[in-house]
Amino acid sequence: MSEKPNVISSINKYQEIKKRLESKFNEQLRKRMFIIQKKVVDGSSPPSVFVGQEGYPKVRVGPMIPAQHGNTAIMDLPEKWKGLSLEEIANYRFSLIRGISTIKIENVTGKYIETLQEMVMSKRAIESEMQFDDLIIENQKNFHGGLNMEHSPFGPSAYIKSFTIANPSIDKRIENMFYEKDIISTDAIMNLYKNNIEISRISKVFSLGMLGKNKNRKLVPTRWSISAIDDIISKNLLRIISSLPSVDTICAFKYNHLANYYSIILLPSDRWEFEMIESWHDQDKTKNNNNPFNSHLNYVIVSDYENEKKIVHSPKIAGAFFAARLAITEYFSKMKRKAAVLIFREIHPDYLMPLGVWQIREGIRAALKENKKEFENFKDASMYALEDMLVPKESWIKTSKIYDLFKNQTRITEFLG
Repeated sequence: MSEKPNVISSINKYQEIKKRLESKFNEQLRKRMFIIQKKVVDGSSPPSVFVGQEGYPKVRVGPMIPAQHGNTAIMDLPEKWKGLSLEEIANYRFSLIRGISTIKIENVTGKYIETLQEMVMSKRAIESEMQFDDLIIENQKNFHGGLNMEHSPFGPSAYIKSFTIANPSIDKRIENMFYEKDIISTDAIMNLYKNNIEISRISKVFSLGMLGKNKNRKLVPTRWSISAIDDIISKNLLRIISSLPSVDTICAFKYNHLANYYSIILLPSDRWEFEMIESWHDQDKTKNNNNPFNSHLNYVIVSDYENEKKIVHSPKIAGAFFAARLAITEYFSKMKRKAAVLIFREIHPDYLMPLGVWQIREGIRAALKENKKEFENFKDASMYALEDMLVPKESWIKTSKIYDLFKNQTRITEFLG
């Protein structure tokens, strides 16, 4: 059994990482602001675009470009980030300079948008150039001048005056769906997915209004687009999974990365049951508590559940729910099996800034590639799943609807004893 993590050491690690990250960010910011002050940046975009949600239905749209040339694809391809540290990933994000222009969501044509659309169809990093107006509108700093830990990392942004690209290498799989304007967006999305286009690339294409019937195409904020793609693909996979046979045994998987700890239990079931429970620690209360492992004040715990009727409200855990469901349904579609699913996610204090729901999707994908452990009963599977978690077992169990549905497989007093 691995050594159980410690909340206090996690908080200390948070402070160390934050200090290094702020130093790196300030260094990067000085370089990037110098570039923007010259009012021009040229480099190889991964390719990368961003559609904001502030001001919707008029949104800020633009390319993201690093001030460097060559193969920069890794900077905005989360599917390739397994094994990287939070600092390495944040550095990629800090390196991307964002140009923005405010556009109505219905405007999916015109030179600027069409250039962005051509850019995201590229199979590889693409040479790009942006010229800026004078105004720098935002960067990662908060109002107190420190690094903002409440948002995903990003570099400086400025209003764009002009934008050009050179020699895109067009991916025919995406191009075909872009010019197919008589099919619904769901079918276009599934076509790209079945043709092995990464989720992160599909979401960029969707966000720029490039899929579906021509009259329905609109710009979609990046954050919404990512969750929409996870939701659409997993719902389609669920239709296939519903007719598959159940798994034969109770099994569990575990994985951790980026201070996120995942445990997954699969239970034999003839119907779809899916639950994800998340917990995170309140640093300030933990630091001021003499007994940090037992106080209910030190953590927050929330869950979302669905059955074959699907979730009927906005998930309390937001896009994490759809990202997790996609990873699970992918696994079942490949294994030709179905099961009831219980996912535990514990977020430690040294996950010092949100990186996006991609890390949930990739974390669960990675967990399901680990060696699974099989169990005779739910009790043993649950003990294994929660043995490395800091939050008390009873808190997870009391929150779980799946536990209530399957508790006949163990005695709760036995489990909590």
